[in-house]
Amino acid sequence: MEKVSDRKNISGLLSNSSFQPILIGVVIIGAFFIGSLWTKVQILEKGVSGGSPTAANAPANAPAAPAPQAAAVAPKLDKDDHIRGDKKARIALIEYSDLECPFCKTFHPTAQKIVDDYKGKVMWVYRHFPLSFHANAQKEAEASECVSSLGGEDAFWKYIPMLLRLEYHKANSRNVLTPENLLKKSKIR
Repeated sequence: MEKVSDRKNISGLLSNSSFQPILIGVVIIGAFFIGSLWTKVQILEKGVSGGSPTAANAPANAPAAPAPQAAAVAPKLDKDDHIRGDKKARIALIEYSDLECPFCKTFHPTAQKIVDDYKGKVMWVYRHFPLSFHANAQKEAEASECVSSLGGEDAFWKYIPMLLRLEYHKANSRNVLTPENLLKKSKIR
């Protein structure tokens, strides 16, 4: 008697219209999962990872990858460049920066850390690249050049981080860095 009632329950469950979409979904997901596993096994059996050959599975007669080489033409330094670090360093980190750009602000401490960590091996060259959609960028670049003219390179390299910190903490107030305030913030007199 139990076998007949079990069959009725199962056939009733399969004919239930709300259960059928769930069952179909489980079958589709299971098929996808099994297919992806099968594909991974095939890839591993062939010894190819990520679609590109590695040293372990490269043909014996394949040429070796060329070694990295120095740039054919070193960028020319200009007399107007602001350089931090050893001017005779073999590596030049040339930064084109907008003093109002949030990404440039985030990069500044990283560049500083590189110059500090690799003393004598890296020079940091700063070049202005004010973007037109930053309202104060051009004036901030001009102000930093004035600081450099009045106080020299040391004053310039002290002014830039101060300006970036001030910009960062100004909380969207456009009145903080007006052209009138830029010279006051420079502390050069």
